[in-house]
Amino acid sequence: VLFVSFASTANSWRAHVTNGPFDANQSGDWLLNYSGGFVRRGLSGQLFEIVVPANVSIVAAVGVFQILLLATLYILISILFMRSSRTTAILMLCLSPAFLLFPAINVEGAFRKEIMALVSLAVLAIDTHKGISRPILITSLAIYTFAVFSHEATIAVLPGLLFLIHRYVPAAKSFAAKIANVYLIGVSIAAGLLALLFPGNSEQVSAICESWAARGIGPCDQGALAALTVSTGESVEFLIASYFPDYLAYGVVIALAVIPLFLVCFLPSHWKISLVVLIFLAPLFFVAWDYGRWIYIGIAQLSIVALAMESRKDLPRAFAVPLIVGLGYVLLWGFSWYEQVWRDGVVVQLLQQLGIIS
Repeated sequence: VLFVSFASTANSWRAHVTNGPFDANQSGDWLLNYSGGFVRRGLSGQLFEIVVPANVSIVAAVGVFQILLLATLYILISILFMRSSRTTAILMLCLSPAFLLFPAINVEGAFRKEIMALVSLAVLAIDTHKGISRPILITSLAIYTFAVFSHEATIAVLPGLLFLIHRYVPAAKSFAAKIANVYLIGVSIAAGLLALLFPGNSEQVSAICESWAARGIGPCDQGALAALTVSTGESVEFLIASYFPDYLAYGVVIALAVIPLFLVCFLPSHWKISLVVLIFLAPLFFVAWDYGRWIYIGIAQLSIVALAMESRKDLPRAFAVPLIVGLGYVLLWGFSWYEQVWRDGVVVQLLQQLGIIS
């Protein structure tokens, strides 16, 4: 299921990047840069601007990088699954529509910058079974640093990183753990403050637009680039006017999404880390309308932490769940990254792509 879902997701995005119109959100967000001076979310685009030659499609280069990131996340989670008890409950945790199947259900929201933060967490998680080593810790910190200066919302993954470092860096390396914690907190605060101080203005948008035009990219009047000049107050007003009360249905999505966390006995025991994750995510629900993405970030983060603990046998034995029930949970429902709340499950979408059903 995971391989088919990844192949379908990657192929759909490859086809769109190659033949479709420019995606001002999913590609545009990665291509924000410092052409008009320092601006929030601009690090990834600036690096691509430097690294990708002028005669090479920068959108295609970003697309390849995005697909490789998603593949990396899937591989890391697959390793964690193989180290687990591999019960139906663990299968539900990994293949939840709120975790690994979220990208397949939401191809147009599958390759956003939160993948980097989730990969940084998964890198830590695969080393917890023997105690997090220094090279793995440094690798995770480097990926996270790139993530938070590319999009401030990735700071929401900080609780999971701190939790794993606290529990699974060996006592003999406690000083390294303290340094890592101070660094993570410091870089997160810095990224958050810089995002507030340099939110973006019309002159910077124009400069970025010119750099895009030089690469044959457009339009510039929508998506991630246009969002740089939208104030927090305007975002809140638009969110309430456009999406409520319909968005209240996301409460049902959250209730469904946490079921595997209870079945693997991560909840309610570890309610404290879950509450901290919720607190970090809460501001996003007030100022931005990508509710499906925020749920995905939260559930994916807690699921990776739960898998890390399972690899150390630090969770009680999961509840017994019939395989048919687990497959039904995985395949038969889904939700949207924004706008409409509900979507068909991955099996229905795959059958539609194959032309078996309309």
